[in-house]
Amino acid sequence: MVSSLLQDVDEKNYEKAKNYAIRAVEVGTEKKEELAKAYHNAGVCYEKIRDMKKAVAYYEKAIETNNAYYPAYLALGSNHYNLGNYGSALEYLEKYIEKNPDVEKEKKISILEIMSYSAGQIGNDEKVEKYEGYWKNFTEAWKGYYNAVPSDNEAPYWIGYFYGKIGNNSEALYWLKIAARNGNADAQRMLRSNGVSW
Repeated sequence: MVSSLLQDVDEKNYEKAKNYAIRAVEVGTEKKEELAKAYHNAGVCYEKIRDMKKAVAYYEKAIETNNAYYPAYLALGSNHYNLGNYGSALEYLEKYIEKNPDVEKEKKISILEIMSYSAGQIGNDEKVEKYEGYWKNFTEAWKGYYNAVPSDNEAPYWIGYFYGKIGNNSEALYWLKIAARNGNADAQRMLRSNGVSW
């Protein structure tokens, strides 16, 4: 059943995969981790066929079954954000970061951006300030790294990116130009899309 589910998900046959996921939930298991994953997989399938109400219900069931199952927190946070439920989005994404502290850098940056925006949408200035503080810390960390390894063309891109996040556009532009001149494709693309040469 699980291999059929995974094959259908890989083949993007979500309607069929949804049936396997629901069957896995119905059969059940004594292991909370496996049952939470089955609920989560059912949620993913419902999300892919655009039935967000059922997707959210299955993600919530995954957390009820095993509150340590962090992929469901990310899914709920993303869905609530897309639905404009910024308070719930912020709540679930904070729990995702808390329960999964080893989340990779790029994903964490995207999540923090969503959290900062969500906090602003609900008028929680304290949390907006908290998340903007992360951008400042990231900027300083990347600058320290660049000083140690000046040949790295990723560092100037990230320094510029985070300066942009904290609203220091002149510093952002300065660092993005350095990254672009050093061959960083992301910086080149960003500058080109804004009509800036390097």
